[in-house]
Amino acid sequence: MSHVLIIARHWLDIYGYAGLFGTLFVESFGIPAPGQASLMAAALLAKNGDMNIGSVLITAWIAAFGGDTLGYLIGRRWGQKVLSRLPVSQSVLERVESSYQKYGGLVVLFARFVDGFRQINGIAAGSLGMAWQTFLLFNAAGALLWCTIWGLGLYYAADSIMHAWQWMQLLHIYGWITVGVLLSSGVLLIVYRIWRANNGRNRKMQKGCNDE
Repeated sequence: MSHVLIIARHWLDIYGYAGLFGTLFVESFGIPAPGQASLMAAALLAKNGDMNIGSVLITAWIAAFGGDTLGYLIGRRWGQKVLSRLPVSQSVLERVESSYQKYGGLVVLFARFVDGFRQINGIAAGSLGMAWQTFLLFNAAGALLWCTIWGLGLYYAADSIMHAWQWMQLLHIYGWITVGVLLSSGVLLIVYRIWRANNGRNRKMQKGCNDE
């Protein structure tokens, strides 16, 4: 058992279902916490008879759904203010928002399975203006699928799920590297576009002065 699972199991030994709920809830609206490890530890405790798997799944689903929903509300309330301050044109933001409204449901559904994206999923959906009906539907489905795989799956097939989790730790590392590269590329692209726009304006002003 990995170090993080040992810590999560010790946490649950002390705080039980309240500890499971609190960890999953705060992780789901952006605060870094070992939510998935806590769910896995709770499933293992249930397998050993120390917790009830039904109660674990219900607690985990409510916490995951509720935390993501709070993140969505935070994004709806303050996310646009943050986006409006970015050095990106309004037309670009409108295209991003349109794309997220069309395909964001799948992002909400599967982002829960990726560390980093799981924590900011709801905030991103709210900030980019996803319809609340769509978000609630895919948020509920994503939380249910996630709890089923990492909770119920680990309860009935511990060895297979643990092997899958170990492989996913490696994928998460490469995933974060990919995210870092994409974010860096996006920042550089924005800086380049601003420089090109300013350079173009300076040339036009210089040309106008020369013509005079």
